[in-house]
Amino acid sequence: MESRLLVELALATVRDLPEGLRYFIPIGPEVIVSVTLGLRATHQTQNRLSELLRAPHFEHVKAFKIRKNVEAGILERRPL
Repeated sequence: MESRLLVELALATVRDLPEGLRYFIPIGPEVIVSVTLGLRATHQTQNRLSELLRAPHFEHVKAFKIRKNVEAGILERRPL
């Protein structure tokens, strides 16, 4: 299941990054239940996520990675 949150942009913090304007909405760590890395996530991203989730306020967050099961012809969501 995927959830999306729609909010007024006035509530967001705007940052001008090299890729263009980005809008960030502050949320508490208790709101984050899980993080799923996609097929193209790099080892660097996976390592950084693992590092971040070691913080005490993220102990409850579960981390997953999508893997391709070629034999079954499906994508699988597996724990990191």
